[in-house]
Amino acid sequence: MKLRDDNGPTTAEWPLGLLRLALLELGRRLTANGSAEAAEHAFELEPRELKSTLLTGKGPGAAGLAERAERRRHVDPDSAPLTLGPPELAPPMSIMPPATAKLVETVQMVIALLGMDGAERTSGLHGAGVGSAIYRGRARRADNPEQAIERLEPGEVLVVPCTTPAYNMVLALAGAVVTAEGGPLSHAAVLARELGIPAVVGAKGALTEIPDGAEVEVDPVAGVVRVLSQGA
Repeated sequence: MKLRDDNGPTTAEWPLGLLRLALLELGRRLTANGSAEAAEHAFELEPRELKSTLLTGKGPGAAGLAERAERRRHVDPDSAPLTLGPPELAPPMSIMPPATAKLVETVQMVIALLGMDGAERTSGLHGAGVGSAIYRGRARRADNPEQAIERLEPGEVLVVPCTTPAYNMVLALAGAVVTAEGGPLSHAAVLARELGIPAVVGAKGALTEIPDGAEVEVDPVAGVVRVLSQGA
């Protein structure tokens, strides 16, 4: 646990934070010379556009960056594909030492049996179930821990993309949990078992097919979420 949790901040969150600060500083300089309308518009630059000549006015310009920001603001992130391009092929077992090939085959078999191989399910509201009791309640959508803490009422069904340790406090308030990502060994599944609350994890359509405030039924035995009535 220490290795896994320390790995995220060290290899992802910290360097991404430094990159964000650098881009914001670039955005402030672009704003100062009239090449951007706001510092945050630096995030609209493409990697190939990050050149030393950018601050001399040789770039997409303030209007171009503003147009990109406005276009991205209207894009629905919940319907975006998880990956781009063709699926990655499995590694050929023939090039591996026999013991390594056996280990890889075993891991792949476990992933498939746990439903974590990305195979298509019956519907977007099918996933891996945790628990043995069906739970009915009002769905409460949240995109991050802060939003979940602010919006979730005790006993409601928390519907989120996935969970991290930052959700630990609010998960104790939920009557059930539904995530769009994850499998039986994910953070949401482990916490649901520990807290004794029903969950369906890895339901791909959770964010697009469950309206906020809808009455839902979380069936962990069947591994499915049923929308009983639409939200207000």
